[in-house]
Amino acid sequence: MISYYLLYHIFDFKLYYLLYPYHFALYRAMQQLDAETREVIHLRLAGDFSFRDIGDILGHSEVWARVRFYRGKEKLVKIIGGDNNA
Repeated sequence: MISYYLLYHIFDFKLYYLLYPYHFALYRAMQQLDAETREVIHLRLAGDFSFRDIGDILGHSEVWARVRFYRGKEKLVKIIGGDNNA
C-alpha cells in the first residue's frame, strides 16, 4: 500500500509518473469525485494548466479552482490512503 505521505505529496511533486502501478488506483478513486473536481484535478496534473487557466476554462475564478483542487486532493487521500490523522 502506498504511504500516506507519498500519496499526499504526489500532487505537489507529480511523482505519479514514477508511481505507475498506482495510476489505476488513482483514476479509480477519481471516479468517486464529482465531475467538476475530477476535471480540475485532471487539468492541473495531466494538462499542467495554471489555476487561473483552469478557472477560465471551467467558467469560474482562480480561487475556485484552487479550492476544488485542494478539496479533491484531500478526498483522494482519504479514499486511497485512508485518514491517518483521524
